[in-house]
Amino acid sequence: MSDEKNNSSDEEIEMKLAVWQSLEKSGCPADWLRNSLYIIKLNNKELDEKKQVALLLMAIQNQELKSKLINECSKLEEATMEKFKNIFNKNTTKDVVTYRRLLKNLRYSADNNMHEFYQKIYRLVQKSMNLDPDTDDASITKLAAQEFMEKIPKDISKNMRTVNFADGIKVAEQAEKIRSFNQLYLHEAQVNQLIAQTQSSESSSSEYDSDSESESETESNEKEESRAKVSNHMTDQPRIFECEFCGKKRHTHEYCYMKKDLQKRGIISNNWKPTDKFDNK
Repeated sequence: MSDEKNNSSDEEIEMKLAVWQSLEKSGCPADWLRNSLYIIKLNNKELDEKKQVALLLMAIQNQELKSKLINECSKLEEATMEKFKNIFNKNTTKDVVTYRRLLKNLRYSADNNMHEFYQKIYRLVQKSMNLDPDTDDASITKLAAQEFMEKIPKDISKNMRTVNFADGIKVAEQAEKIRSFNQLYLHEAQVNQLIAQTQSSESSSSEYDSDSESESETESNEKEESRAKVSNHMTDQPRIFECEFCGKKRHTHEYCYMKKDLQKRGIISNNWKPTDKFDNK
């Protein structure tokens, strides 16, 4: 029976946690501690606090920090988790002014998706206001969602419908849908613009050649006849509308089924105008 208890104890203490080395390599120490404690509870919520502290100390690979923690913990009558957390935070937490500066300087980057960007803001808001995610989540979420809306590109935020600041995750999801939509149609617009520029360049070059003094009269007459045929052909054709929204022909954006579908699903605003599509102010 005692052997079984010893084996169980060995298995518990061999639980693997993500290591923490430094802020640059492993991220915020407070986040690491919170995540590690959650993993420990998922694996074995009955594990006593001394073993939990031992697991955390073994996962810290910053020798200077580990030495400080062990030195202070060794002076305690009992190394409880609450006392360990206080010692850990005292040795790793930055002052709120630093976190507020980091939040102010945080900029949106297209390399990160919207959910990841929101989570960065959430953590910085929590630390800059010295709030506890377990008890102050509603306040942190509202502040983080407001910061998020101010920092994302205007062509995304203005096309979002009603924003519920009480649910920051859904705000980020809605912004990600609009970002993906804008990127798709921006790419198509860039391709069409490039084609138009190429055709315009070729047309300008052709007109220059026809007006040059080195061109023969026979070649000039042939080009004039060709232009006349093209002009007559274009005159005979009925006017074809092109949708300002999807780029397809024979309809305008007021009758675009794709726009109506995206509005119905809440991806774009019901007040969408042609000027909104690629507005990158």
